[in-house]
Formats: sequence, C-alpha cells, structure tokens
Amino acid sequence: MDSVLHDVPKANDAANLIAENEIRRIAAAQVAAEDYDRATTYQTGWSGFYITKELSGDWFFAMGGIQLASSGSVLTREPAEGAEPTVVVEYKVHLYDRYNWDEGKSVEIAGVTVHDKDMGELHTAGLAREYDIEGTSDVRRYEGKIPASGSVNLPGPDDSRDGERTDPTR
Repeated sequence: MDSVLHDVPKANDAANLIAENEIRRIAAAQVAAEDYDRATTYQTGWSGFYITKELSGDWFFAMGGIQLASSGSVLTREPAEGAEPTVVVEYKVHLYDRYNWDEGKSVEIAGVTVHDKDMGELHTAGLAREYDIEGTSDVRRYEGKIPASGSVNLPGPDDSRDGERTDPTR
C-alpha cells in the first residue's frame, strides 16, 4: 500500500484528502462541543481513484481503478486561553481493487490490444482468475493545528522503497 502511495503521489493526495475531510469534521465537532482530550475514531467509506498510465505505467497495468478509504482517531487538545486548539491524529489509508475482466474494456500492451473479453474467456476456461487486492498503509501521525483554509499538511509514505524485497531476483 505504501509503495502505491509513494509511486503515485496523486493517489496519496487523494487518500490524504479523504482523511483530512474526516479529521476536519471530527475536530470541528469536538471544538463545538468543547469535548477535548478524548479520542474519536472514524472509518470512511470507499472513494474511487483511477491510476492512469501517465501517473504510473506499472500501477496502471497492475490495478488501474482502485478504491481508497481511511480509518483512525482524532483527539483535539483543549487550547490555552486565546489560543487555537490542536489535534493529535493517527490514521491509516486502505486500498481495495477487484481484479476482474470488464466487458467492453481493453488495453494496449507493447503494441498489442488485449481485450478484457479475451481475458474473461481465459477465466471461464480455468486459465486465469479474478482476485482481490487489499492493502493498508503504515500508521500515519499528525500533530498540530487545523488551518481555517488550505490543506492540512498530512504525512505521506516513506520516501524510500528500500528493504521491500527480500528476494531481488524475482
């Protein structure tokens, strides 16, 4: 999951926007109710995102359309007199994709058009399978103010993919 978000920054931006909307909603409710220093958990619904070939050729061919969601906890700290409240947020980003063969779709690979109908026939013949892709990011943490306008500077995935593969020959 973190590899997808590292390699496709726009997917990371979309995932963080999903989290940010929920963080803002919860923090505003906690401030309005003066309900400070108590964590509120959340789980968002799924939101679609399409990885185009321009965003990442590898992830385009691997997945294309994906679903993103977020879960986590938001704690709003009681502010000092005249100060703005701050939040402590821990959250994860979730990804889901059903790898299947959609009627009417195709893709060009190395100059050859591959139709999903043909791949679906391989599935029917028992030579290919549909499957689910699921992933969850590492825990992300944000502590600070929620700006009145502009985006919250939520963290992204690690800047490195080092250490991912234990078998570099595969």
